[in-house]
Parts: sequence; structure tokens; C-alpha cells
Amino acid sequence: PNSPLKPHRRQRLCWLIFALAIIIVLIVILLVTVFKVREPIITLNKISLDTDQPGPSLQSGFNVSMTADVSVKNPNPATFKFSNTTSTIYYRERLVGDGHGPGGLARA
Repeated sequence: PNSPLKPHRRQRLCWLIFALAIIIVLIVILLVTVFKVREPIITLNKISLDTDQPGPSLQSGFNVSMTADVSVKNPNPATFKFSNTTSTIYYRERLVGDGHGPGGLARA
């Protein structure tokens, strides 16, 4: 009833296990290297400041509008979706402003 495997069947089974192990190792290598998720590269390209006051002022408080041109580079092999963003601006360790940006897609 329990007959041992024939030599050619045993050899075929060994090759099948070896091939399966190689495939698993290759998949793990691909997951760790090629398909590793990388952080997006965010670059601040340009900042523009605009105020309603025409010249120097003696007032201690005033409003300034800032426009920032920001680019996002996706180093990943796939496109990813990101939600709304928030940026905060500090001056001498004090929060002086914040801004909000829309979500979108970062294409590969």
C-alpha cells in the first residue's frame, strides 16, 4: 500500500520544489526592491508675498497673502492618490499662518 516514490518521480518532485523556491525568492526580491513604496519628492518652486499696504507701516499687525508653487514628483512605478494637504508657516517658533491644498493624483 505505501510504496516509495519511483526515482524519476522523486527527482521531478525535487525539481518542482526547487523551482517553487526560486520563484518565491524572486517575488520577495522584487517586492523589496522594485515595488518598494518610496516617499514622494515635494519641491517648493516659488513663493510670492502680497500685502494690501503700499509701503512700510508702523502697525504691529498686518495681513500678508502668500502664494506657493509646489510640485510633487512620484518616484514609484505606480500612480497614487493623495488627499487634501495642509501647510503651516512658522516665524521664530510661532505659528503665523497656514494653507490648504486640494488632493489629486501623483502619476508615475
